[in-house]
Amino acid sequence: QFRILIMGISVMGVVDFMIRFSAYVLIYSAFLCVVGFLLEKVYRLLFSRRRYFAKATVLITGGSEGIGLETAKQVLKRGASRVILLSRSLRKLKLAKAEILQQNSRLADDQILLFAADVTDTHTHTGIVPTLHKIMQQLKGNLDYLVCAQGLALPGYILARPKNDTSVMEAHMNVNAIGTMRVVQTILPYMDDAGSGHITMISSM
Repeated sequence: QFRILIMGISVMGVVDFMIRFSAYVLIYSAFLCVVGFLLEKVYRLLFSRRRYFAKATVLITGGSEGIGLETAKQVLKRGASRVILLSRSLRKLKLAKAEILQQNSRLADDQILLFAADVTDTHTHTGIVPTLHKIMQQLKGNLDYLVCAQGLALPGYILARPKNDTSVMEAHMNVNAIGTMRVVQTILPYMDDAGSGHITMISSM
């Protein structure tokens, strides 16, 4: 009887231990689930792609086609409140705006502003610098993102060009490099005064 009593107590102890252990495991698992859920929410809040452009104003050069146009579509999808498209051709800009509005029916017409200017034009009142100042005055100096996406590509063989002819290279540099610097030099002081802003320059060689 004594042995049976000891065995009974031992079995009861093991069962009690297993119950307690299972309860601890369940509580710990529930705790980890809650922590994981909260961490996921915090991560989404801090690092969500949409958050970066929420209610942002974005200026995109070369915005009538190619990378510039696609950038406009993507930032609007991610919550940008206003996009300014700048390109040489007003006709292409209007087509680009119509394409964006057709693909996203939730957008209002005044969320997409169009300005025609040439980044190589520094001599007329409709050139790039006066146009950028006009844009920034309209925005009251507040611009969240500048994307320089204009680019020129004139492919060809070097040996097929006349000797000492650097016109193609100069055209590339004026649009892709010097044109970008003109835009940045004009916009950057406004961002500096506002104390915020982001600039992206897309390289094209």
